Amino acid sequence: MYYKILPVVLSLVFVPCVAWAEKHDHKHEHEETRQGHVHEHGVSALKIAIEGKQIEMELEAPGHDIVGFEHEAKSDEDKAAVEKAIKLLKQPLSLISFPAKAGCKLASSEVEVHKEGEEGHAEFHVHWGFTCTDMNAITPLKTKIFSHFPNMEEIEIEAISEKGQTAIELEKGSVEIDLSAVVGS
Repeated sequence: MYYKILPVVLSLVFVPCVAWAEKHDHKHEHEETRQGHVHEHGVSALKIAIEGKQIEMELEAPGHDIVGFEHEAKSDEDKAAVEKAIKLLKQPLSLISFPAKAGCKLASSEVEVHKEGEEGHAEFHVHWGFTCTDMNAITPLKTKIFSHFPNMEEIEIEAISEKGQTAIELEKGSVEIDLSAVVGS
């Protein structure tokens, strides 16, 4: 059930984003185009799919945003930073909290670190699954992600449900994610 909505998310949310990106093709300092997406330090992406009583979230973040570097962790200090980050990312309820009335529980949590490109830039790919008892009560979500990952400056959020879709730009210092456009009656 968790993965039923992902093809819909990909077709409805990401195809228009690619079209927009191609139309507005420009690069900023510290950006690098790889495999069809732009890698920008300080900017992470969070995709949220809501179906029935299930919520799926996928976070993609440059290694720089999570641990402060993107090279392969070779020193003991770098390895410890990666392990600490993975441990924290596997506990999403310490980063994102739902209103108590929503009755949300963690159903799954996966964290992978990918190296991309010739220079081996690391990216964190995180998947979280939640089951909630009252979907109308899930918003607003509270987040502490910026306090845990100080190099993260912005999270580009794309959310989709049977009700619709929305895009949110969450900037450093923000603590609430309003999903009212995709939940409720």
